[in-house]
Amino acid sequence: MIQKPTKRFPAASTSTTTSTLSFAFQFRSLRTKLALVMVIVLIASLSAVNAIAYKKSSGIIQENSRQFVANENSIISDNLNRTMKQLQNISFQIMNNSGTQNLLQHPEQYNDETARTPVLKDINKYIVDKIADVPFITSIHAYGNETIGGISYGSNLSDSYASKPWFQEAMQGQEPHRWVSDNQKLLLITQVRNAKASAAVAGLLIMVIGAPDFQKYIGIVETSPIHYALVTRDSNELFTGGQLSQADLIHDVFDKHDGSQSAEFDKQDSLVAYHVFMNDTFAFISYIPVSILSSDLAGLRQFTIVVLIIAIMVAACIAIVLANRMIKPIMSLKASMKEVENGNLNVQSKVRSKDEIGELTASFNGMVQSLQSIVSSVQHASLQLEDKTVQISTMAQQLSQSSREVAASVNEVSEGAITQADALADGASIAYTMTASINQVTQSISIIADETKRTEQLGLDGSQIIQQLTDMTSASARYVKDAVRDVQIYNKESEEISRIVGMISEIASHTNLLALNASIEAARAGEAGKGFAVVAAEVKKLSGQVQLQVQDITELVKHNSVKMNQIVHQINEVETIYNTQQTLIASSNRAFHHILSAVQQLTEQVNHLTAETDVMNNSSHRIQDMTVNLSSISQQAAASCEEVLATSTTQYDATTTVAEHAEGIKELAMDLKSQVAKFRI
Repeated sequence: MIQKPTKRFPAASTSTTTSTLSFAFQFRSLRTKLALVMVIVLIASLSAVNAIAYKKSSGIIQENSRQFVANENSIISDNLNRTMKQLQNISFQIMNNSGTQNLLQHPEQYNDETARTPVLKDINKYIVDKIADVPFITSIHAYGNETIGGISYGSNLSDSYASKPWFQEAMQGQEPHRWVSDNQKLLLITQVRNAKASAAVAGLLIMVIGAPDFQKYIGIVETSPIHYALVTRDSNELFTGGQLSQADLIHDVFDKHDGSQSAEFDKQDSLVAYHVFMNDTFAFISYIPVSILSSDLAGLRQFTIVVLIIAIMVAACIAIVLANRMIKPIMSLKASMKEVENGNLNVQSKVRSKDEIGELTASFNGMVQSLQSIVSSVQHASLQLEDKTVQISTMAQQLSQSSREVAASVNEVSEGAITQADALADGASIAYTMTASINQVTQSISIIADETKRTEQLGLDGSQIIQQLTDMTSASARYVKDAVRDVQIYNKESEEISRIVGMISEIASHTNLLALNASIEAARAGEAGKGFAVVAAEVKKLSGQVQLQVQDITELVKHNSVKMNQIVHQINEVETIYNTQQTLIASSNRAFHHILSAVQQLTEQVNHLTAETDVMNNSSHRIQDMTVNLSSISQQAAASCEEVLATSTTQYDATTTVAEHAEGIKELAMDLKSQVAKFRI
């Protein structure tokens, strides 16, 4: 009985592909930049993972394919070796049957049909019993060396085999069995030695085997990607299963054969396994073309690309949502700063986050409140300064009018002095009138002096307010610089975090490799390694999760770094606004200094005028005292009148200067008022 061949199952194969996607961008929108950075990093990470997986999977696929070919070859070779030996044994038994021996070695005794028929029936019955379980044997023929006739089973006896080259070789050779291929059939030729002369061949038993059925019986599957061939050492192909047209492959098998029964090796375009048996005369070769593996990898690569595209689309959506959430508070703060730039100090940013943006927003709100207080104080001071300058201007006009009156009076005195000799009484009256006018001038000058002192005090107050505004603006600038320094420190800490995260990623990658090696070792251990395989799988899963978290942390740190750089840019813009404000405040401070200088000059002029009026007052008294003797000193009176006239002219010029300075102070006050009017508080 022929033993049934061992069943086997096809080995599973896995493959992965990789796809690298990269693109560059340049946009002005921070939201777009953040979203694209996140998408690019995710694409780069997925592409790198796919590249690594594809490289490792290619090696795994080749190794699995090599194992698959080797296992298939070993199983089929064992079935083939066992089946061929069993067929040779059956052939021996048929040839050693007594009826077969008598018929082949003594054909002269069975020339008569009557004597021959019973023997043939017995032989056929014996053959039927022997090959009952062998469906692939199509016919059996026996030939004697002294007759063309013989026995035949399964088909009519044919003498066509006698003309074959291998027939004569089998009749004359020393091999008890010979396997040949003829017209897609496998022939097993068994020699029967002559009992009388052992050196001679008494006959041949030819067992005809249908190659397709035989291949199916030993386990060769037609749809298998593996190609098969059964060859002899002299490169005689008994049968092939596939496109075995590589003659050098057969030579390589026997050249590489080192005495072991089975082995495998790689050719340039194939993975080859072979098994040598029956005293190294037969080799069963199995090989799989690399092109088949390439087509499998191409299919899996397309599937991986589709999955990668879907992952990229999901990552893009997530990146856009995260970018919008991250940029929203910055855009709100930017809008508030724009309002402040336009002069609206009533704005308050409402970002409630507790991170650096929240702290920056709180500092911005505090700065706006400080500016509100400062601008309010400056507006109030400018209004007061405007009122005081109006009063000073009015008083200066009055003083000018008084000066003109003094000049007119002095002129009258001069005329009276010339004619006082003729009209002493009129001169006395004019002297009294002049004294009264001088008293009025003295009172007016006293009032101007008081108002000038008040104006000077207001100028000092305005200068102090401007100085306070300058100090507060400088403090705000220092706060902005401190914020820039804190953001730079945060960026350095973010870089340190990125370095630590990189180390964690490398550790997770090594852990993943260790888990993979552990899984392989557990698989080799079989049942004893199942528990260890579960632990290795969990470690691999955990390392994968760690790598995902590391990628998220890396993305967040990079995004925060970009965000901090944008914040530094916004803070620099705020610092520019502060510098502009400091320039305006410095201009206002210089204007106040000019006002104070003008007021001081006015004070000096008023003091000088007071001294002059005192002189005039003394002179008027002298004139009054000397009216009794006016006629004798008329020339001296005329000279005194001329001196008083000159003094009156000087007084008029001083009052004109006071009026001009008052108008200048008024213009400065109006300019300061217009500067602070653009702020809405």
